[in-house]
Amino acid sequence: MKEDDMTTILDDVAARGRAAPFDTGLLDGLMDDAGLDVVVLTSKHNVQYLLGGYQFFFFHYMDAIGVSRYLPAVVYQKGRPGNAAYFANALEIYEKQLDKFWLPTVDTSSWGSRDAITAAARHIRAIGAGKGRIGVEMSFLAADAHAVLMEELPAATIVDAHLPLERLRARKSEAELELLRQASERVVDA
Repeated sequence: MKEDDMTTILDDVAARGRAAPFDTGLLDGLMDDAGLDVVVLTSKHNVQYLLGGYQFFFFHYMDAIGVSRYLPAVVYQKGRPGNAAYFANALEIYEKQLDKFWLPTVDTSSWGSRDAITAAARHIRAIGAGKGRIGVEMSFLAADAHAVLMEELPAATIVDAHLPLERLRARKSEAELELLRQASERVVDA
């Protein structure tokens, strides 16, 4: 997808009738506190959380793809959930066709870590955040992907976003608390 074409599909979450499956206000506040303009999530647990529980089955046990690896990437811009995007493996095209994602931009053209993060960086530039503070999960970002981010976004400041993302998942919604109650009761009853 060309950068020019991306602007025509940004900010249409409402048009698709979908809301993010997490508290965007909380994430926006945590990002604001950390001085972040954009986060790029690449850990399986945070990608799964921001996608509402979705996890691609094919790479459940092994991330290797030839000489690279599976690197799902979610881009979220503070205060602009309509600019959120998911950069997925090419095999996830079927999940996209089944309309499983709330994000307005879902790109299923990646085969490795460099592909996914290059697409994510181009998206960040397309939404006007290429010179901002970008939070990444340093512990879950492949070295080649980090190098691509630095190359593709030379005017950006890349920082670790571990703490705000941990705090996002730590604060539970009523629905999440109910699931935890049910799980605890089932463990006790087992």
